[in-house]
Amino acid sequence: MDLRVKHVSLLNPAKYHEEYNKVNDCFERSLILLNKMPRIWLDYLSFLLKQCLISKTRRAFDRALRALPLTQHARIWELYLPFANSASGETAVRIWRRYMQVHPEDAEEFIELLVSQGKYEEAAEKWIEILDNPRFKSKEAKSHFQMWSELCDLLVTHAREINSIDVEQIVRSGISKFSDQRGKLWTSLGTYWITKGDFERVRLSFSRVQKVSIHTNAERIGSRCIRGRYYYGHDRS
Repeated sequence: MDLRVKHVSLLNPAKYHEEYNKVNDCFERSLILLNKMPRIWLDYLSFLLKQCLISKTRRAFDRALRALPLTQHARIWELYLPFANSASGETAVRIWRRYMQVHPEDAEEFIELLVSQGKYEEAAEKWIEILDNPRFKSKEAKSHFQMWSELCDLLVTHAREINSIDVEQIVRSGISKFSDQRGKLWTSLGTYWITKGDFERVRLSFSRVQKVSIHTNAERIGSRCIRGRYYYGHDRS
């Protein structure tokens, strides 16, 4: 088999597709009895990747995942994910959805793919899912608030495309969790309602921003006064 693969690999797969198909048939026949052998699957999948047969290659990857034990899946995914990213489009999204079932720790990369494919609502739902999971740790070392901010930015930027998510409830829950960021989050909510064209809610949101700003400034001034009194009182003594 190795000799056949080596010989055909020197040929252009588009011009000599019949020669490639003969080798594909050899792999298929060998898998009838040896479908539990990861080495054969890996060789076959690597050979298919050279042929630009997207549907056939995707089905072969799926068959490999079904045939092999879970302990061998990591070796298949090492080839499958780069194939998915190169295929792009709906094919990539479907493959990544399957990958997420066993590797939820890579959710941030999946979200980037969803956004690049214009699937903003699914990306927002994935952000909500990982933010609700206290055990999730960002592979990019993002803080909980950084992830919240990215979710808010996504909801605000693509307000017209996201319809099934209660954005106001999400932002309000963020305001209750991150009291030191209330002004930023209220501003995000106001911007969201501007995009949606609900100007009464815009007015309410930005009035909250104004109140938060006044309250924050009052706290800062009060804190400075207290420090000043302490300093001068201590200095006089």
